[in-house]
Amino acid sequence: MATWAQSLFTGENYNGIVDLRATTVKGYLEAAQQLLITAGYKHDEGLPLDKNNSKESDIFIAKIRKYESLPEKREIIDDNMLLEIFYKRSLEADTDSLDQVFFDWLAVGRYTGFRLSEWAQTRKLTYEYVEGTEESRAMINGDWLCFDKEGKLLDKTPGNLQRLYKVNITWRYQKNGRNGETISYWRDDVDLRLCPVRAAWRILMRASRLGIPNHEPIGQYFDRKRGHRVYINSSEVEELLRIVGTQTTGITDRTIINKMFGMHSLRVTACNELACLGVKDSFIQRRLRWRSKTFLDYLRNNHYTARQHNLSYNIKISHHDTELLNNLNNRSVSVFAH
Repeated sequence: MATWAQSLFTGENYNGIVDLRATTVKGYLEAAQQLLITAGYKHDEGLPLDKNNSKESDIFIAKIRKYESLPEKREIIDDNMLLEIFYKRSLEADTDSLDQVFFDWLAVGRYTGFRLSEWAQTRKLTYEYVEGTEESRAMINGDWLCFDKEGKLLDKTPGNLQRLYKVNITWRYQKNGRNGETISYWRDDVDLRLCPVRAAWRILMRASRLGIPNHEPIGQYFDRKRGHRVYINSSEVEELLRIVGTQTTGITDRTIINKMFGMHSLRVTACNELACLGVKDSFIQRRLRWRSKTFLDYLRNNHYTARQHNLSYNIKISHHDTELLNNLNNRSVSVFAH
Protein backbone atom coordinates (compact mmCIF):
# COMPACT_ATOMS: atom_id res chain seq x y z
CA MET A 1 0.00 0.00 0.00
CA ALA A 2 2.88 2.36 0.79
CA THR A 3 4.36 1.69 -2.67
CA TRP A 4 1.02 2.53 -4.25
CA ALA A 5 0.89 5.74 -2.21
CA GLN A 6 4.28 6.77 -3.63
CA SER A 7 3.00 6.11 -7.15
CA LEU A 8 -0.06 8.27 -6.47
CA PHE A 9 2.13 11.10 -5.18
CA THR A 10 4.37 11.07 -8.25
CA GLY A 11 1.51 11.38 -10.73
CA GLU A 12 0.12 7.88 -11.26
CA ASN A 13 -3.42 8.90 -10.32
CA TYR A 14 -6.71 9.57 -12.12
CA ASN A 15 -5.89 13.19 -12.99
CA GLY A 16 -2.15 12.71 -13.45
CA ILE A 17 -1.41 15.30 -10.76
CA VAL A 18 2.16 15.39 -9.42
CA ASP A 19 2.78 16.20 -5.72
CA LEU A 20 -0.64 15.30 -4.37
CA ARG A 21 -1.47 16.68 -0.95
CA ALA A 22 -0.96 14.35 2.04
CA THR A 23 -4.69 14.54 2.81
CA THR A 24 -5.53 13.44 -0.75
CA VAL A 25 -3.11 10.50 -0.67
CA LYS A 26 -4.48 9.40 2.69
CA GLY A 27 -7.99 9.62 1.24
CA TYR A 28 -6.96 7.26 -1.56
CA LEU A 29 -5.54 4.81 0.98
CA GLU A 30 -8.65 4.95 3.16
CA ALA A 31 -10.85 4.34 0.11
CA ALA A 32 -8.70 1.34 -0.86
CA GLN A 33 -8.97 -0.02 2.67
CA GLN A 34 -12.75 0.37 2.60
CA LEU A 35 -12.83 -1.47 -0.71
CA LEU A 36 -10.93 -4.36 0.87
CA ILE A 37 -13.36 -4.43 3.80
CA THR A 38 -16.30 -4.45 1.39
CA ALA A 39 -14.66 -7.35 -0.43
CA GLY A 40 -14.69 -9.33 2.81
CA TYR A 41 -11.27 -8.72 4.36
CA LYS A 42 -11.28 -8.52 8.14
CA HIS A 43 -9.18 -6.37 10.45
CA ASP A 44 -7.31 -9.39 11.79
CA GLU A 45 -6.26 -10.35 8.26
CA GLY A 46 -3.63 -7.63 7.89
CA LEU A 47 -5.47 -4.64 6.42
CA PRO A 48 -2.81 -2.10 5.39
CA LEU A 49 -4.06 0.89 7.39
CA ASP A 50 -4.70 -0.99 10.60
CA LYS A 51 -2.50 0.00 13.51
CA ASN A 52 -0.19 -3.00 13.31
CA ASN A 53 0.33 -2.76 9.54
CA SER A 54 0.35 0.93 8.69
CA LYS A 55 3.95 1.83 9.61
CA GLU A 56 5.21 2.28 6.03
CA SER A 57 2.12 4.23 4.92
CA ASP A 58 2.28 6.45 8.00
CA ILE A 59 5.96 7.22 7.35
CA PHE A 60 5.25 8.18 3.74
CA ILE A 61 2.28 10.39 4.66
CA ALA A 62 4.48 12.09 7.27
CA LYS A 63 7.14 12.73 4.61
CA ILE A 64 4.55 14.34 2.32
CA ARG A 65 3.40 16.60 5.16
CA LYS A 66 7.01 17.60 5.82
CA TYR A 67 7.47 18.37 2.12
CA GLU A 68 4.34 20.54 2.20
CA SER A 69 5.63 22.42 5.23
CA LEU A 70 8.81 23.56 3.47
CA PRO A 71 8.82 27.28 2.60
CA GLU A 72 6.87 26.80 -0.63
CA LYS A 73 9.75 24.93 -2.28
CA ARG A 74 11.37 28.14 -3.52
CA GLU A 75 13.84 28.02 -6.39
CA ILE A 76 17.38 29.36 -6.36
CA ILE A 77 18.44 32.84 -7.44
CA ASP A 78 20.81 31.74 -10.19
CA ASP A 79 23.71 33.60 -11.81
CA ASN A 80 21.52 34.92 -14.62
CA MET A 81 19.21 36.55 -12.09
CA LEU A 82 22.10 37.98 -10.09
CA LEU A 83 23.68 39.47 -13.19
CA GLU A 84 20.35 40.94 -14.29
CA ILE A 85 19.98 42.56 -10.86
CA PHE A 86 23.61 43.77 -11.12
CA TYR A 87 22.80 45.29 -14.52
CA LYS A 88 19.74 47.10 -13.12
CA ARG A 89 21.93 48.34 -10.26
CA SER A 90 24.53 49.69 -12.72
CA LEU A 91 21.84 51.83 -14.38
CA GLU A 92 20.81 53.32 -11.05
CA ALA A 93 22.85 56.39 -10.11
CA ASP A 94 21.40 56.60 -6.60
CA THR A 95 23.69 54.44 -4.43
CA ASP A 96 21.06 54.30 -1.69
CA SER A 97 18.13 53.17 -3.86
CA LEU A 98 16.23 49.91 -3.40
CA ASP A 99 17.88 48.35 -6.47
CA GLN A 100 21.35 49.09 -5.11
CA VAL A 101 20.49 47.87 -1.62
CA PHE A 102 18.75 44.77 -2.95
CA PHE A 103 21.83 43.68 -4.92
CA ASP A 104 24.21 44.22 -2.00
CA TRP A 105 22.13 42.10 0.37
CA LEU A 106 21.81 39.34 -2.22
CA ALA A 107 25.59 39.35 -2.74
CA VAL A 108 26.10 38.87 1.00
CA GLY A 109 23.07 36.62 1.46
CA ARG A 110 24.13 34.00 -1.09
CA TYR A 111 27.00 33.31 1.31
CA THR A 112 25.19 33.70 4.64
CA GLY A 113 21.78 32.24 3.79
CA PHE A 114 19.96 35.00 5.68
CA ARG A 115 16.52 34.20 7.04
CA LEU A 116 13.86 36.89 6.49
CA SER A 117 13.96 38.12 10.10
CA GLU A 118 17.73 38.60 9.90
CA TRP A 119 17.83 41.22 7.14
CA ALA A 120 14.35 42.45 6.20
CA GLN A 121 11.06 43.49 7.73
CA THR A 122 7.43 42.79 6.90
CA ARG A 123 6.67 46.52 6.82
CA LYS A 124 8.36 49.56 5.38
CA LEU A 125 8.12 51.90 8.35
CA THR A 126 8.48 49.63 11.38
CA TYR A 127 10.95 46.97 12.42
CA GLU A 128 10.84 43.95 14.70
CA TYR A 129 12.67 44.69 17.94
CA VAL A 130 13.77 42.78 21.00
CA GLU A 131 10.98 42.84 23.55
CA GLY A 132 11.46 45.58 26.14
CA THR A 133 14.10 47.41 24.08
CA GLU A 134 14.48 49.40 20.86
CA GLU A 135 17.16 47.02 19.56
CA SER A 136 16.42 45.40 16.22
CA ARG A 137 16.26 41.62 15.94
CA ALA A 138 17.65 41.94 12.41
CA MET A 139 21.28 42.82 11.67
CA ILE A 140 22.58 46.06 13.19
CA ASN A 141 25.87 47.89 12.61
CA GLY A 142 27.61 46.34 15.59
CA ASP A 143 26.95 42.81 14.31
CA TRP A 144 29.46 43.29 11.46
CA LEU A 145 33.18 43.74 12.13
CA CYS A 146 35.78 44.39 9.42
CA PHE A 147 39.41 43.20 9.35
CA ASP A 148 42.50 43.60 7.20
CA LYS A 149 44.57 40.74 5.73
CA GLU A 150 46.51 40.26 8.97
CA GLY A 151 43.34 40.13 11.07
CA LYS A 152 43.55 43.66 12.47
CA LEU A 153 40.23 45.34 13.20
CA LEU A 154 39.40 48.18 10.80
CA ASP A 155 37.41 51.32 11.43
CA LYS A 156 34.30 51.55 9.25
CA THR A 157 35.50 54.55 7.28
CA PRO A 158 35.52 54.91 3.45
CA GLY A 159 39.31 55.01 3.19
CA ASN A 160 39.71 51.48 4.55
CA LEU A 161 38.08 49.62 1.64
CA GLN A 162 41.41 48.68 0.03
CA ARG A 163 42.64 47.21 3.30
CA LEU A 164 39.45 45.19 3.85
CA TYR A 165 39.81 41.41 3.55
CA LYS A 166 37.42 39.83 6.03
CA VAL A 167 34.04 40.52 7.60
CA ASN A 168 32.81 38.79 10.76
CA ILE A 169 29.02 38.61 11.08
CA THR A 170 27.41 37.83 14.44
CA TRP A 171 23.85 36.57 14.78
CA ARG A 172 22.59 37.98 18.07
CA TYR A 173 19.27 36.18 17.58
CA GLN A 174 18.58 33.07 15.54
CA LYS A 175 15.60 30.89 14.85
CA ASN A 176 17.61 27.84 15.92
CA GLY A 177 18.48 29.39 19.29
CA ARG A 178 22.23 29.64 18.66
CA ASN A 179 22.34 33.30 19.60
CA GLY A 180 25.72 35.01 19.40
CA GLU A 181 27.15 32.77 16.66
CA THR A 182 29.86 34.45 14.56
CA ILE A 183 30.97 33.45 11.04
CA SER A 184 33.78 34.96 8.95
CA TYR A 185 33.65 35.78 5.22
CA TRP A 186 36.68 36.40 3.01
CA ARG A 187 37.14 38.83 0.12
CA ASP A 188 36.55 37.50 -3.42
CA ASP A 189 39.11 38.91 -5.85
CA VAL A 190 38.00 36.68 -8.74
CA ASP A 191 34.54 38.18 -9.28
CA LEU A 192 34.48 41.60 -7.70
CA ARG A 193 30.85 42.14 -8.69
CA LEU A 194 29.60 39.38 -6.39
CA CYS A 195 32.17 39.74 -3.60
CA PRO A 196 30.30 39.40 -0.26
CA VAL A 197 32.88 41.41 1.68
CA ARG A 198 32.75 44.42 -0.66
CA ALA A 199 28.95 44.23 -0.64
CA ALA A 200 28.97 44.15 3.18
CA TRP A 201 31.22 47.23 3.15
CA ARG A 202 28.77 49.08 0.87
CA ILE A 203 25.94 48.22 3.28
CA LEU A 204 27.93 49.58 6.22
CA MET A 205 28.90 52.76 4.35
CA ARG A 206 25.28 53.26 3.37
CA ALA A 207 24.21 52.89 7.00
CA SER A 208 26.65 55.68 7.86
CA ARG A 209 25.43 57.96 5.03
CA LEU A 210 21.79 57.44 5.97
CA GLY A 211 22.48 58.09 9.64
CA ILE A 212 21.03 54.77 10.79
CA PRO A 213 21.14 54.58 14.62
CA ASN A 214 23.13 51.69 16.09
CA HIS A 215 20.02 49.96 17.45
CA GLU A 216 18.14 49.98 14.13
CA PRO A 217 18.47 47.40 11.32
CA ILE A 218 21.05 48.26 8.66
CA GLY A 219 18.74 46.81 6.03
CA GLN A 220 17.40 50.19 4.89
CA TYR A 221 17.28 52.27 1.73
CA PHE A 222 16.36 55.86 0.84
CA ASP A 223 12.82 56.21 -0.49
CA ARG A 224 12.83 59.25 -2.81
CA LYS A 225 9.05 59.48 -2.87
CA ARG A 226 8.82 59.66 0.91
CA GLY A 227 11.98 61.72 1.28
CA HIS A 228 13.47 59.56 4.03
CA ARG A 229 14.97 56.14 4.70
CA VAL A 230 12.74 53.07 5.05
CA TYR A 231 13.29 49.42 5.90
CA ILE A 232 13.83 46.69 3.33
CA ASN A 233 10.55 44.84 3.37
CA SER A 234 9.44 41.44 2.16
CA SER A 235 6.75 42.59 -0.30
CA GLU A 236 9.14 44.82 -2.29
CA VAL A 237 11.92 42.24 -2.29
CA GLU A 238 9.60 39.49 -3.49
CA GLU A 239 8.26 41.73 -6.24
CA LEU A 240 11.77 42.53 -7.47
CA LEU A 241 12.76 38.86 -7.39
CA ARG A 242 9.70 37.85 -9.37
CA ILE A 243 10.18 40.55 -12.00
CA VAL A 244 13.77 39.41 -12.55
CA GLY A 245 12.67 35.77 -12.44
CA THR A 246 10.19 36.44 -15.25
CA GLN A 247 12.83 38.24 -17.31
CA THR A 248 15.44 35.50 -16.99
CA THR A 249 13.24 32.38 -17.19
CA GLY A 250 10.68 33.58 -19.73
CA ILE A 251 7.89 32.28 -17.48
CA THR A 252 5.07 34.81 -17.55
CA ASP A 253 2.49 32.88 -15.53
CA ARG A 254 2.33 34.92 -12.33
CA THR A 255 1.08 31.99 -10.24
CA ILE A 256 4.10 29.89 -11.19
CA ILE A 257 6.60 32.73 -10.67
CA ASN A 258 5.10 33.55 -7.27
CA LYS A 259 5.65 29.95 -6.17
CA MET A 260 9.18 29.85 -7.56
CA PHE A 261 10.61 32.99 -5.93
CA GLY A 262 10.13 34.57 -2.54
CA MET A 263 12.00 35.69 0.57
CA HIS A 264 13.19 32.17 1.31
CA SER A 265 14.85 31.90 -2.11
CA LEU A 266 17.96 33.48 -0.62
CA ARG A 267 18.46 30.68 1.92
CA VAL A 268 17.67 28.05 -0.72
CA THR A 269 20.27 29.67 -2.99
CA ALA A 270 23.02 29.64 -0.36
CA CYS A 271 22.38 25.97 0.36
CA ASN A 272 22.42 24.91 -3.29
CA GLU A 273 25.48 27.01 -4.14
CA LEU A 274 27.51 25.10 -1.55
CA ALA A 275 26.03 21.75 -2.56
CA CYS A 276 27.07 22.37 -6.18
CA LEU A 277 30.65 22.94 -5.01
CA GLY A 278 30.66 19.39 -3.69
CA VAL A 279 31.48 20.31 -0.08
CA LYS A 280 30.63 17.97 2.78
CA ASP A 281 27.18 18.09 4.36
CA SER A 282 28.76 19.09 7.68
CA PHE A 283 30.28 22.15 5.98
CA ILE A 284 26.88 23.29 4.62
CA GLN A 285 25.27 22.67 7.99
CA ARG A 286 27.93 24.65 9.84
CA ARG A 287 28.30 27.59 7.45
CA LEU A 288 24.56 28.11 7.00
CA ARG A 289 23.78 27.65 10.69
CA TRP A 290 21.58 24.56 10.69
CA ARG A 291 21.36 22.42 13.81
CA SER A 292 20.25 19.33 11.86
CA LYS A 293 20.25 17.85 8.35
CA THR A 294 17.16 19.89 7.47
CA PHE A 295 19.14 21.64 4.75
CA LEU A 296 18.84 18.47 2.64
CA ASP A 297 15.18 19.40 2.11
CA TYR A 298 16.34 22.68 0.52
CA LEU A 299 18.35 21.07 -2.26
CA ARG A 300 16.87 21.53 -5.73
CA ASN A 301 17.26 20.00 -9.16
CA ASN A 302 18.39 22.90 -11.35
CA HIS A 303 20.55 23.54 -14.42
CA TYR A 304 23.70 23.44 -12.29
CA THR A 305 22.92 19.97 -10.99
CA ALA A 306 21.94 18.91 -14.51
CA ARG A 307 25.40 19.89 -15.75
CA GLN A 308 27.02 18.18 -12.79
CA HIS A 309 25.07 15.04 -13.63
CA ASN A 310 26.56 15.10 -17.14
CA LEU A 311 30.02 15.72 -15.74
CA SER A 312 29.74 12.79 -13.33
CA TYR A 313 29.25 10.51 -16.33
CA ASN A 314 31.87 12.19 -18.49
CA ILE A 315 34.65 11.84 -15.94
CA LYS A 316 34.15 8.07 -15.97
CA ILE A 317 35.37 7.94 -19.55
CA SER A 318 39.05 7.15 -19.36
CA HIS A 319 41.69 7.97 -21.95
CA HIS A 320 41.43 4.33 -23.06
CA ASP A 321 37.78 4.89 -24.02
CA THR A 322 38.31 8.09 -26.01
CA GLU A 323 38.38 6.30 -29.36
CA LEU A 324 35.13 4.49 -28.53
CA LEU A 325 33.51 7.80 -27.52
CA ASN A 326 34.62 9.46 -30.76
CA ASN A 327 33.14 6.56 -32.75
CA LEU A 328 29.86 6.91 -30.90
CA ASN A 329 29.79 10.65 -31.51
CA ASN A 330 30.51 10.13 -35.22
CA ARG A 331 27.70 7.58 -35.45
CA SER A 332 25.33 9.98 -33.71
CA VAL A 333 26.22 12.74 -36.16
CA SER A 334 25.60 10.45 -39.14
CA VAL A 335 22.25 9.33 -37.72
CA PHE A 336 21.02 12.89 -37.10
CA ALA A 337 22.36 14.00 -40.49
CA HIS A 338 19.81 11.73 -42.16
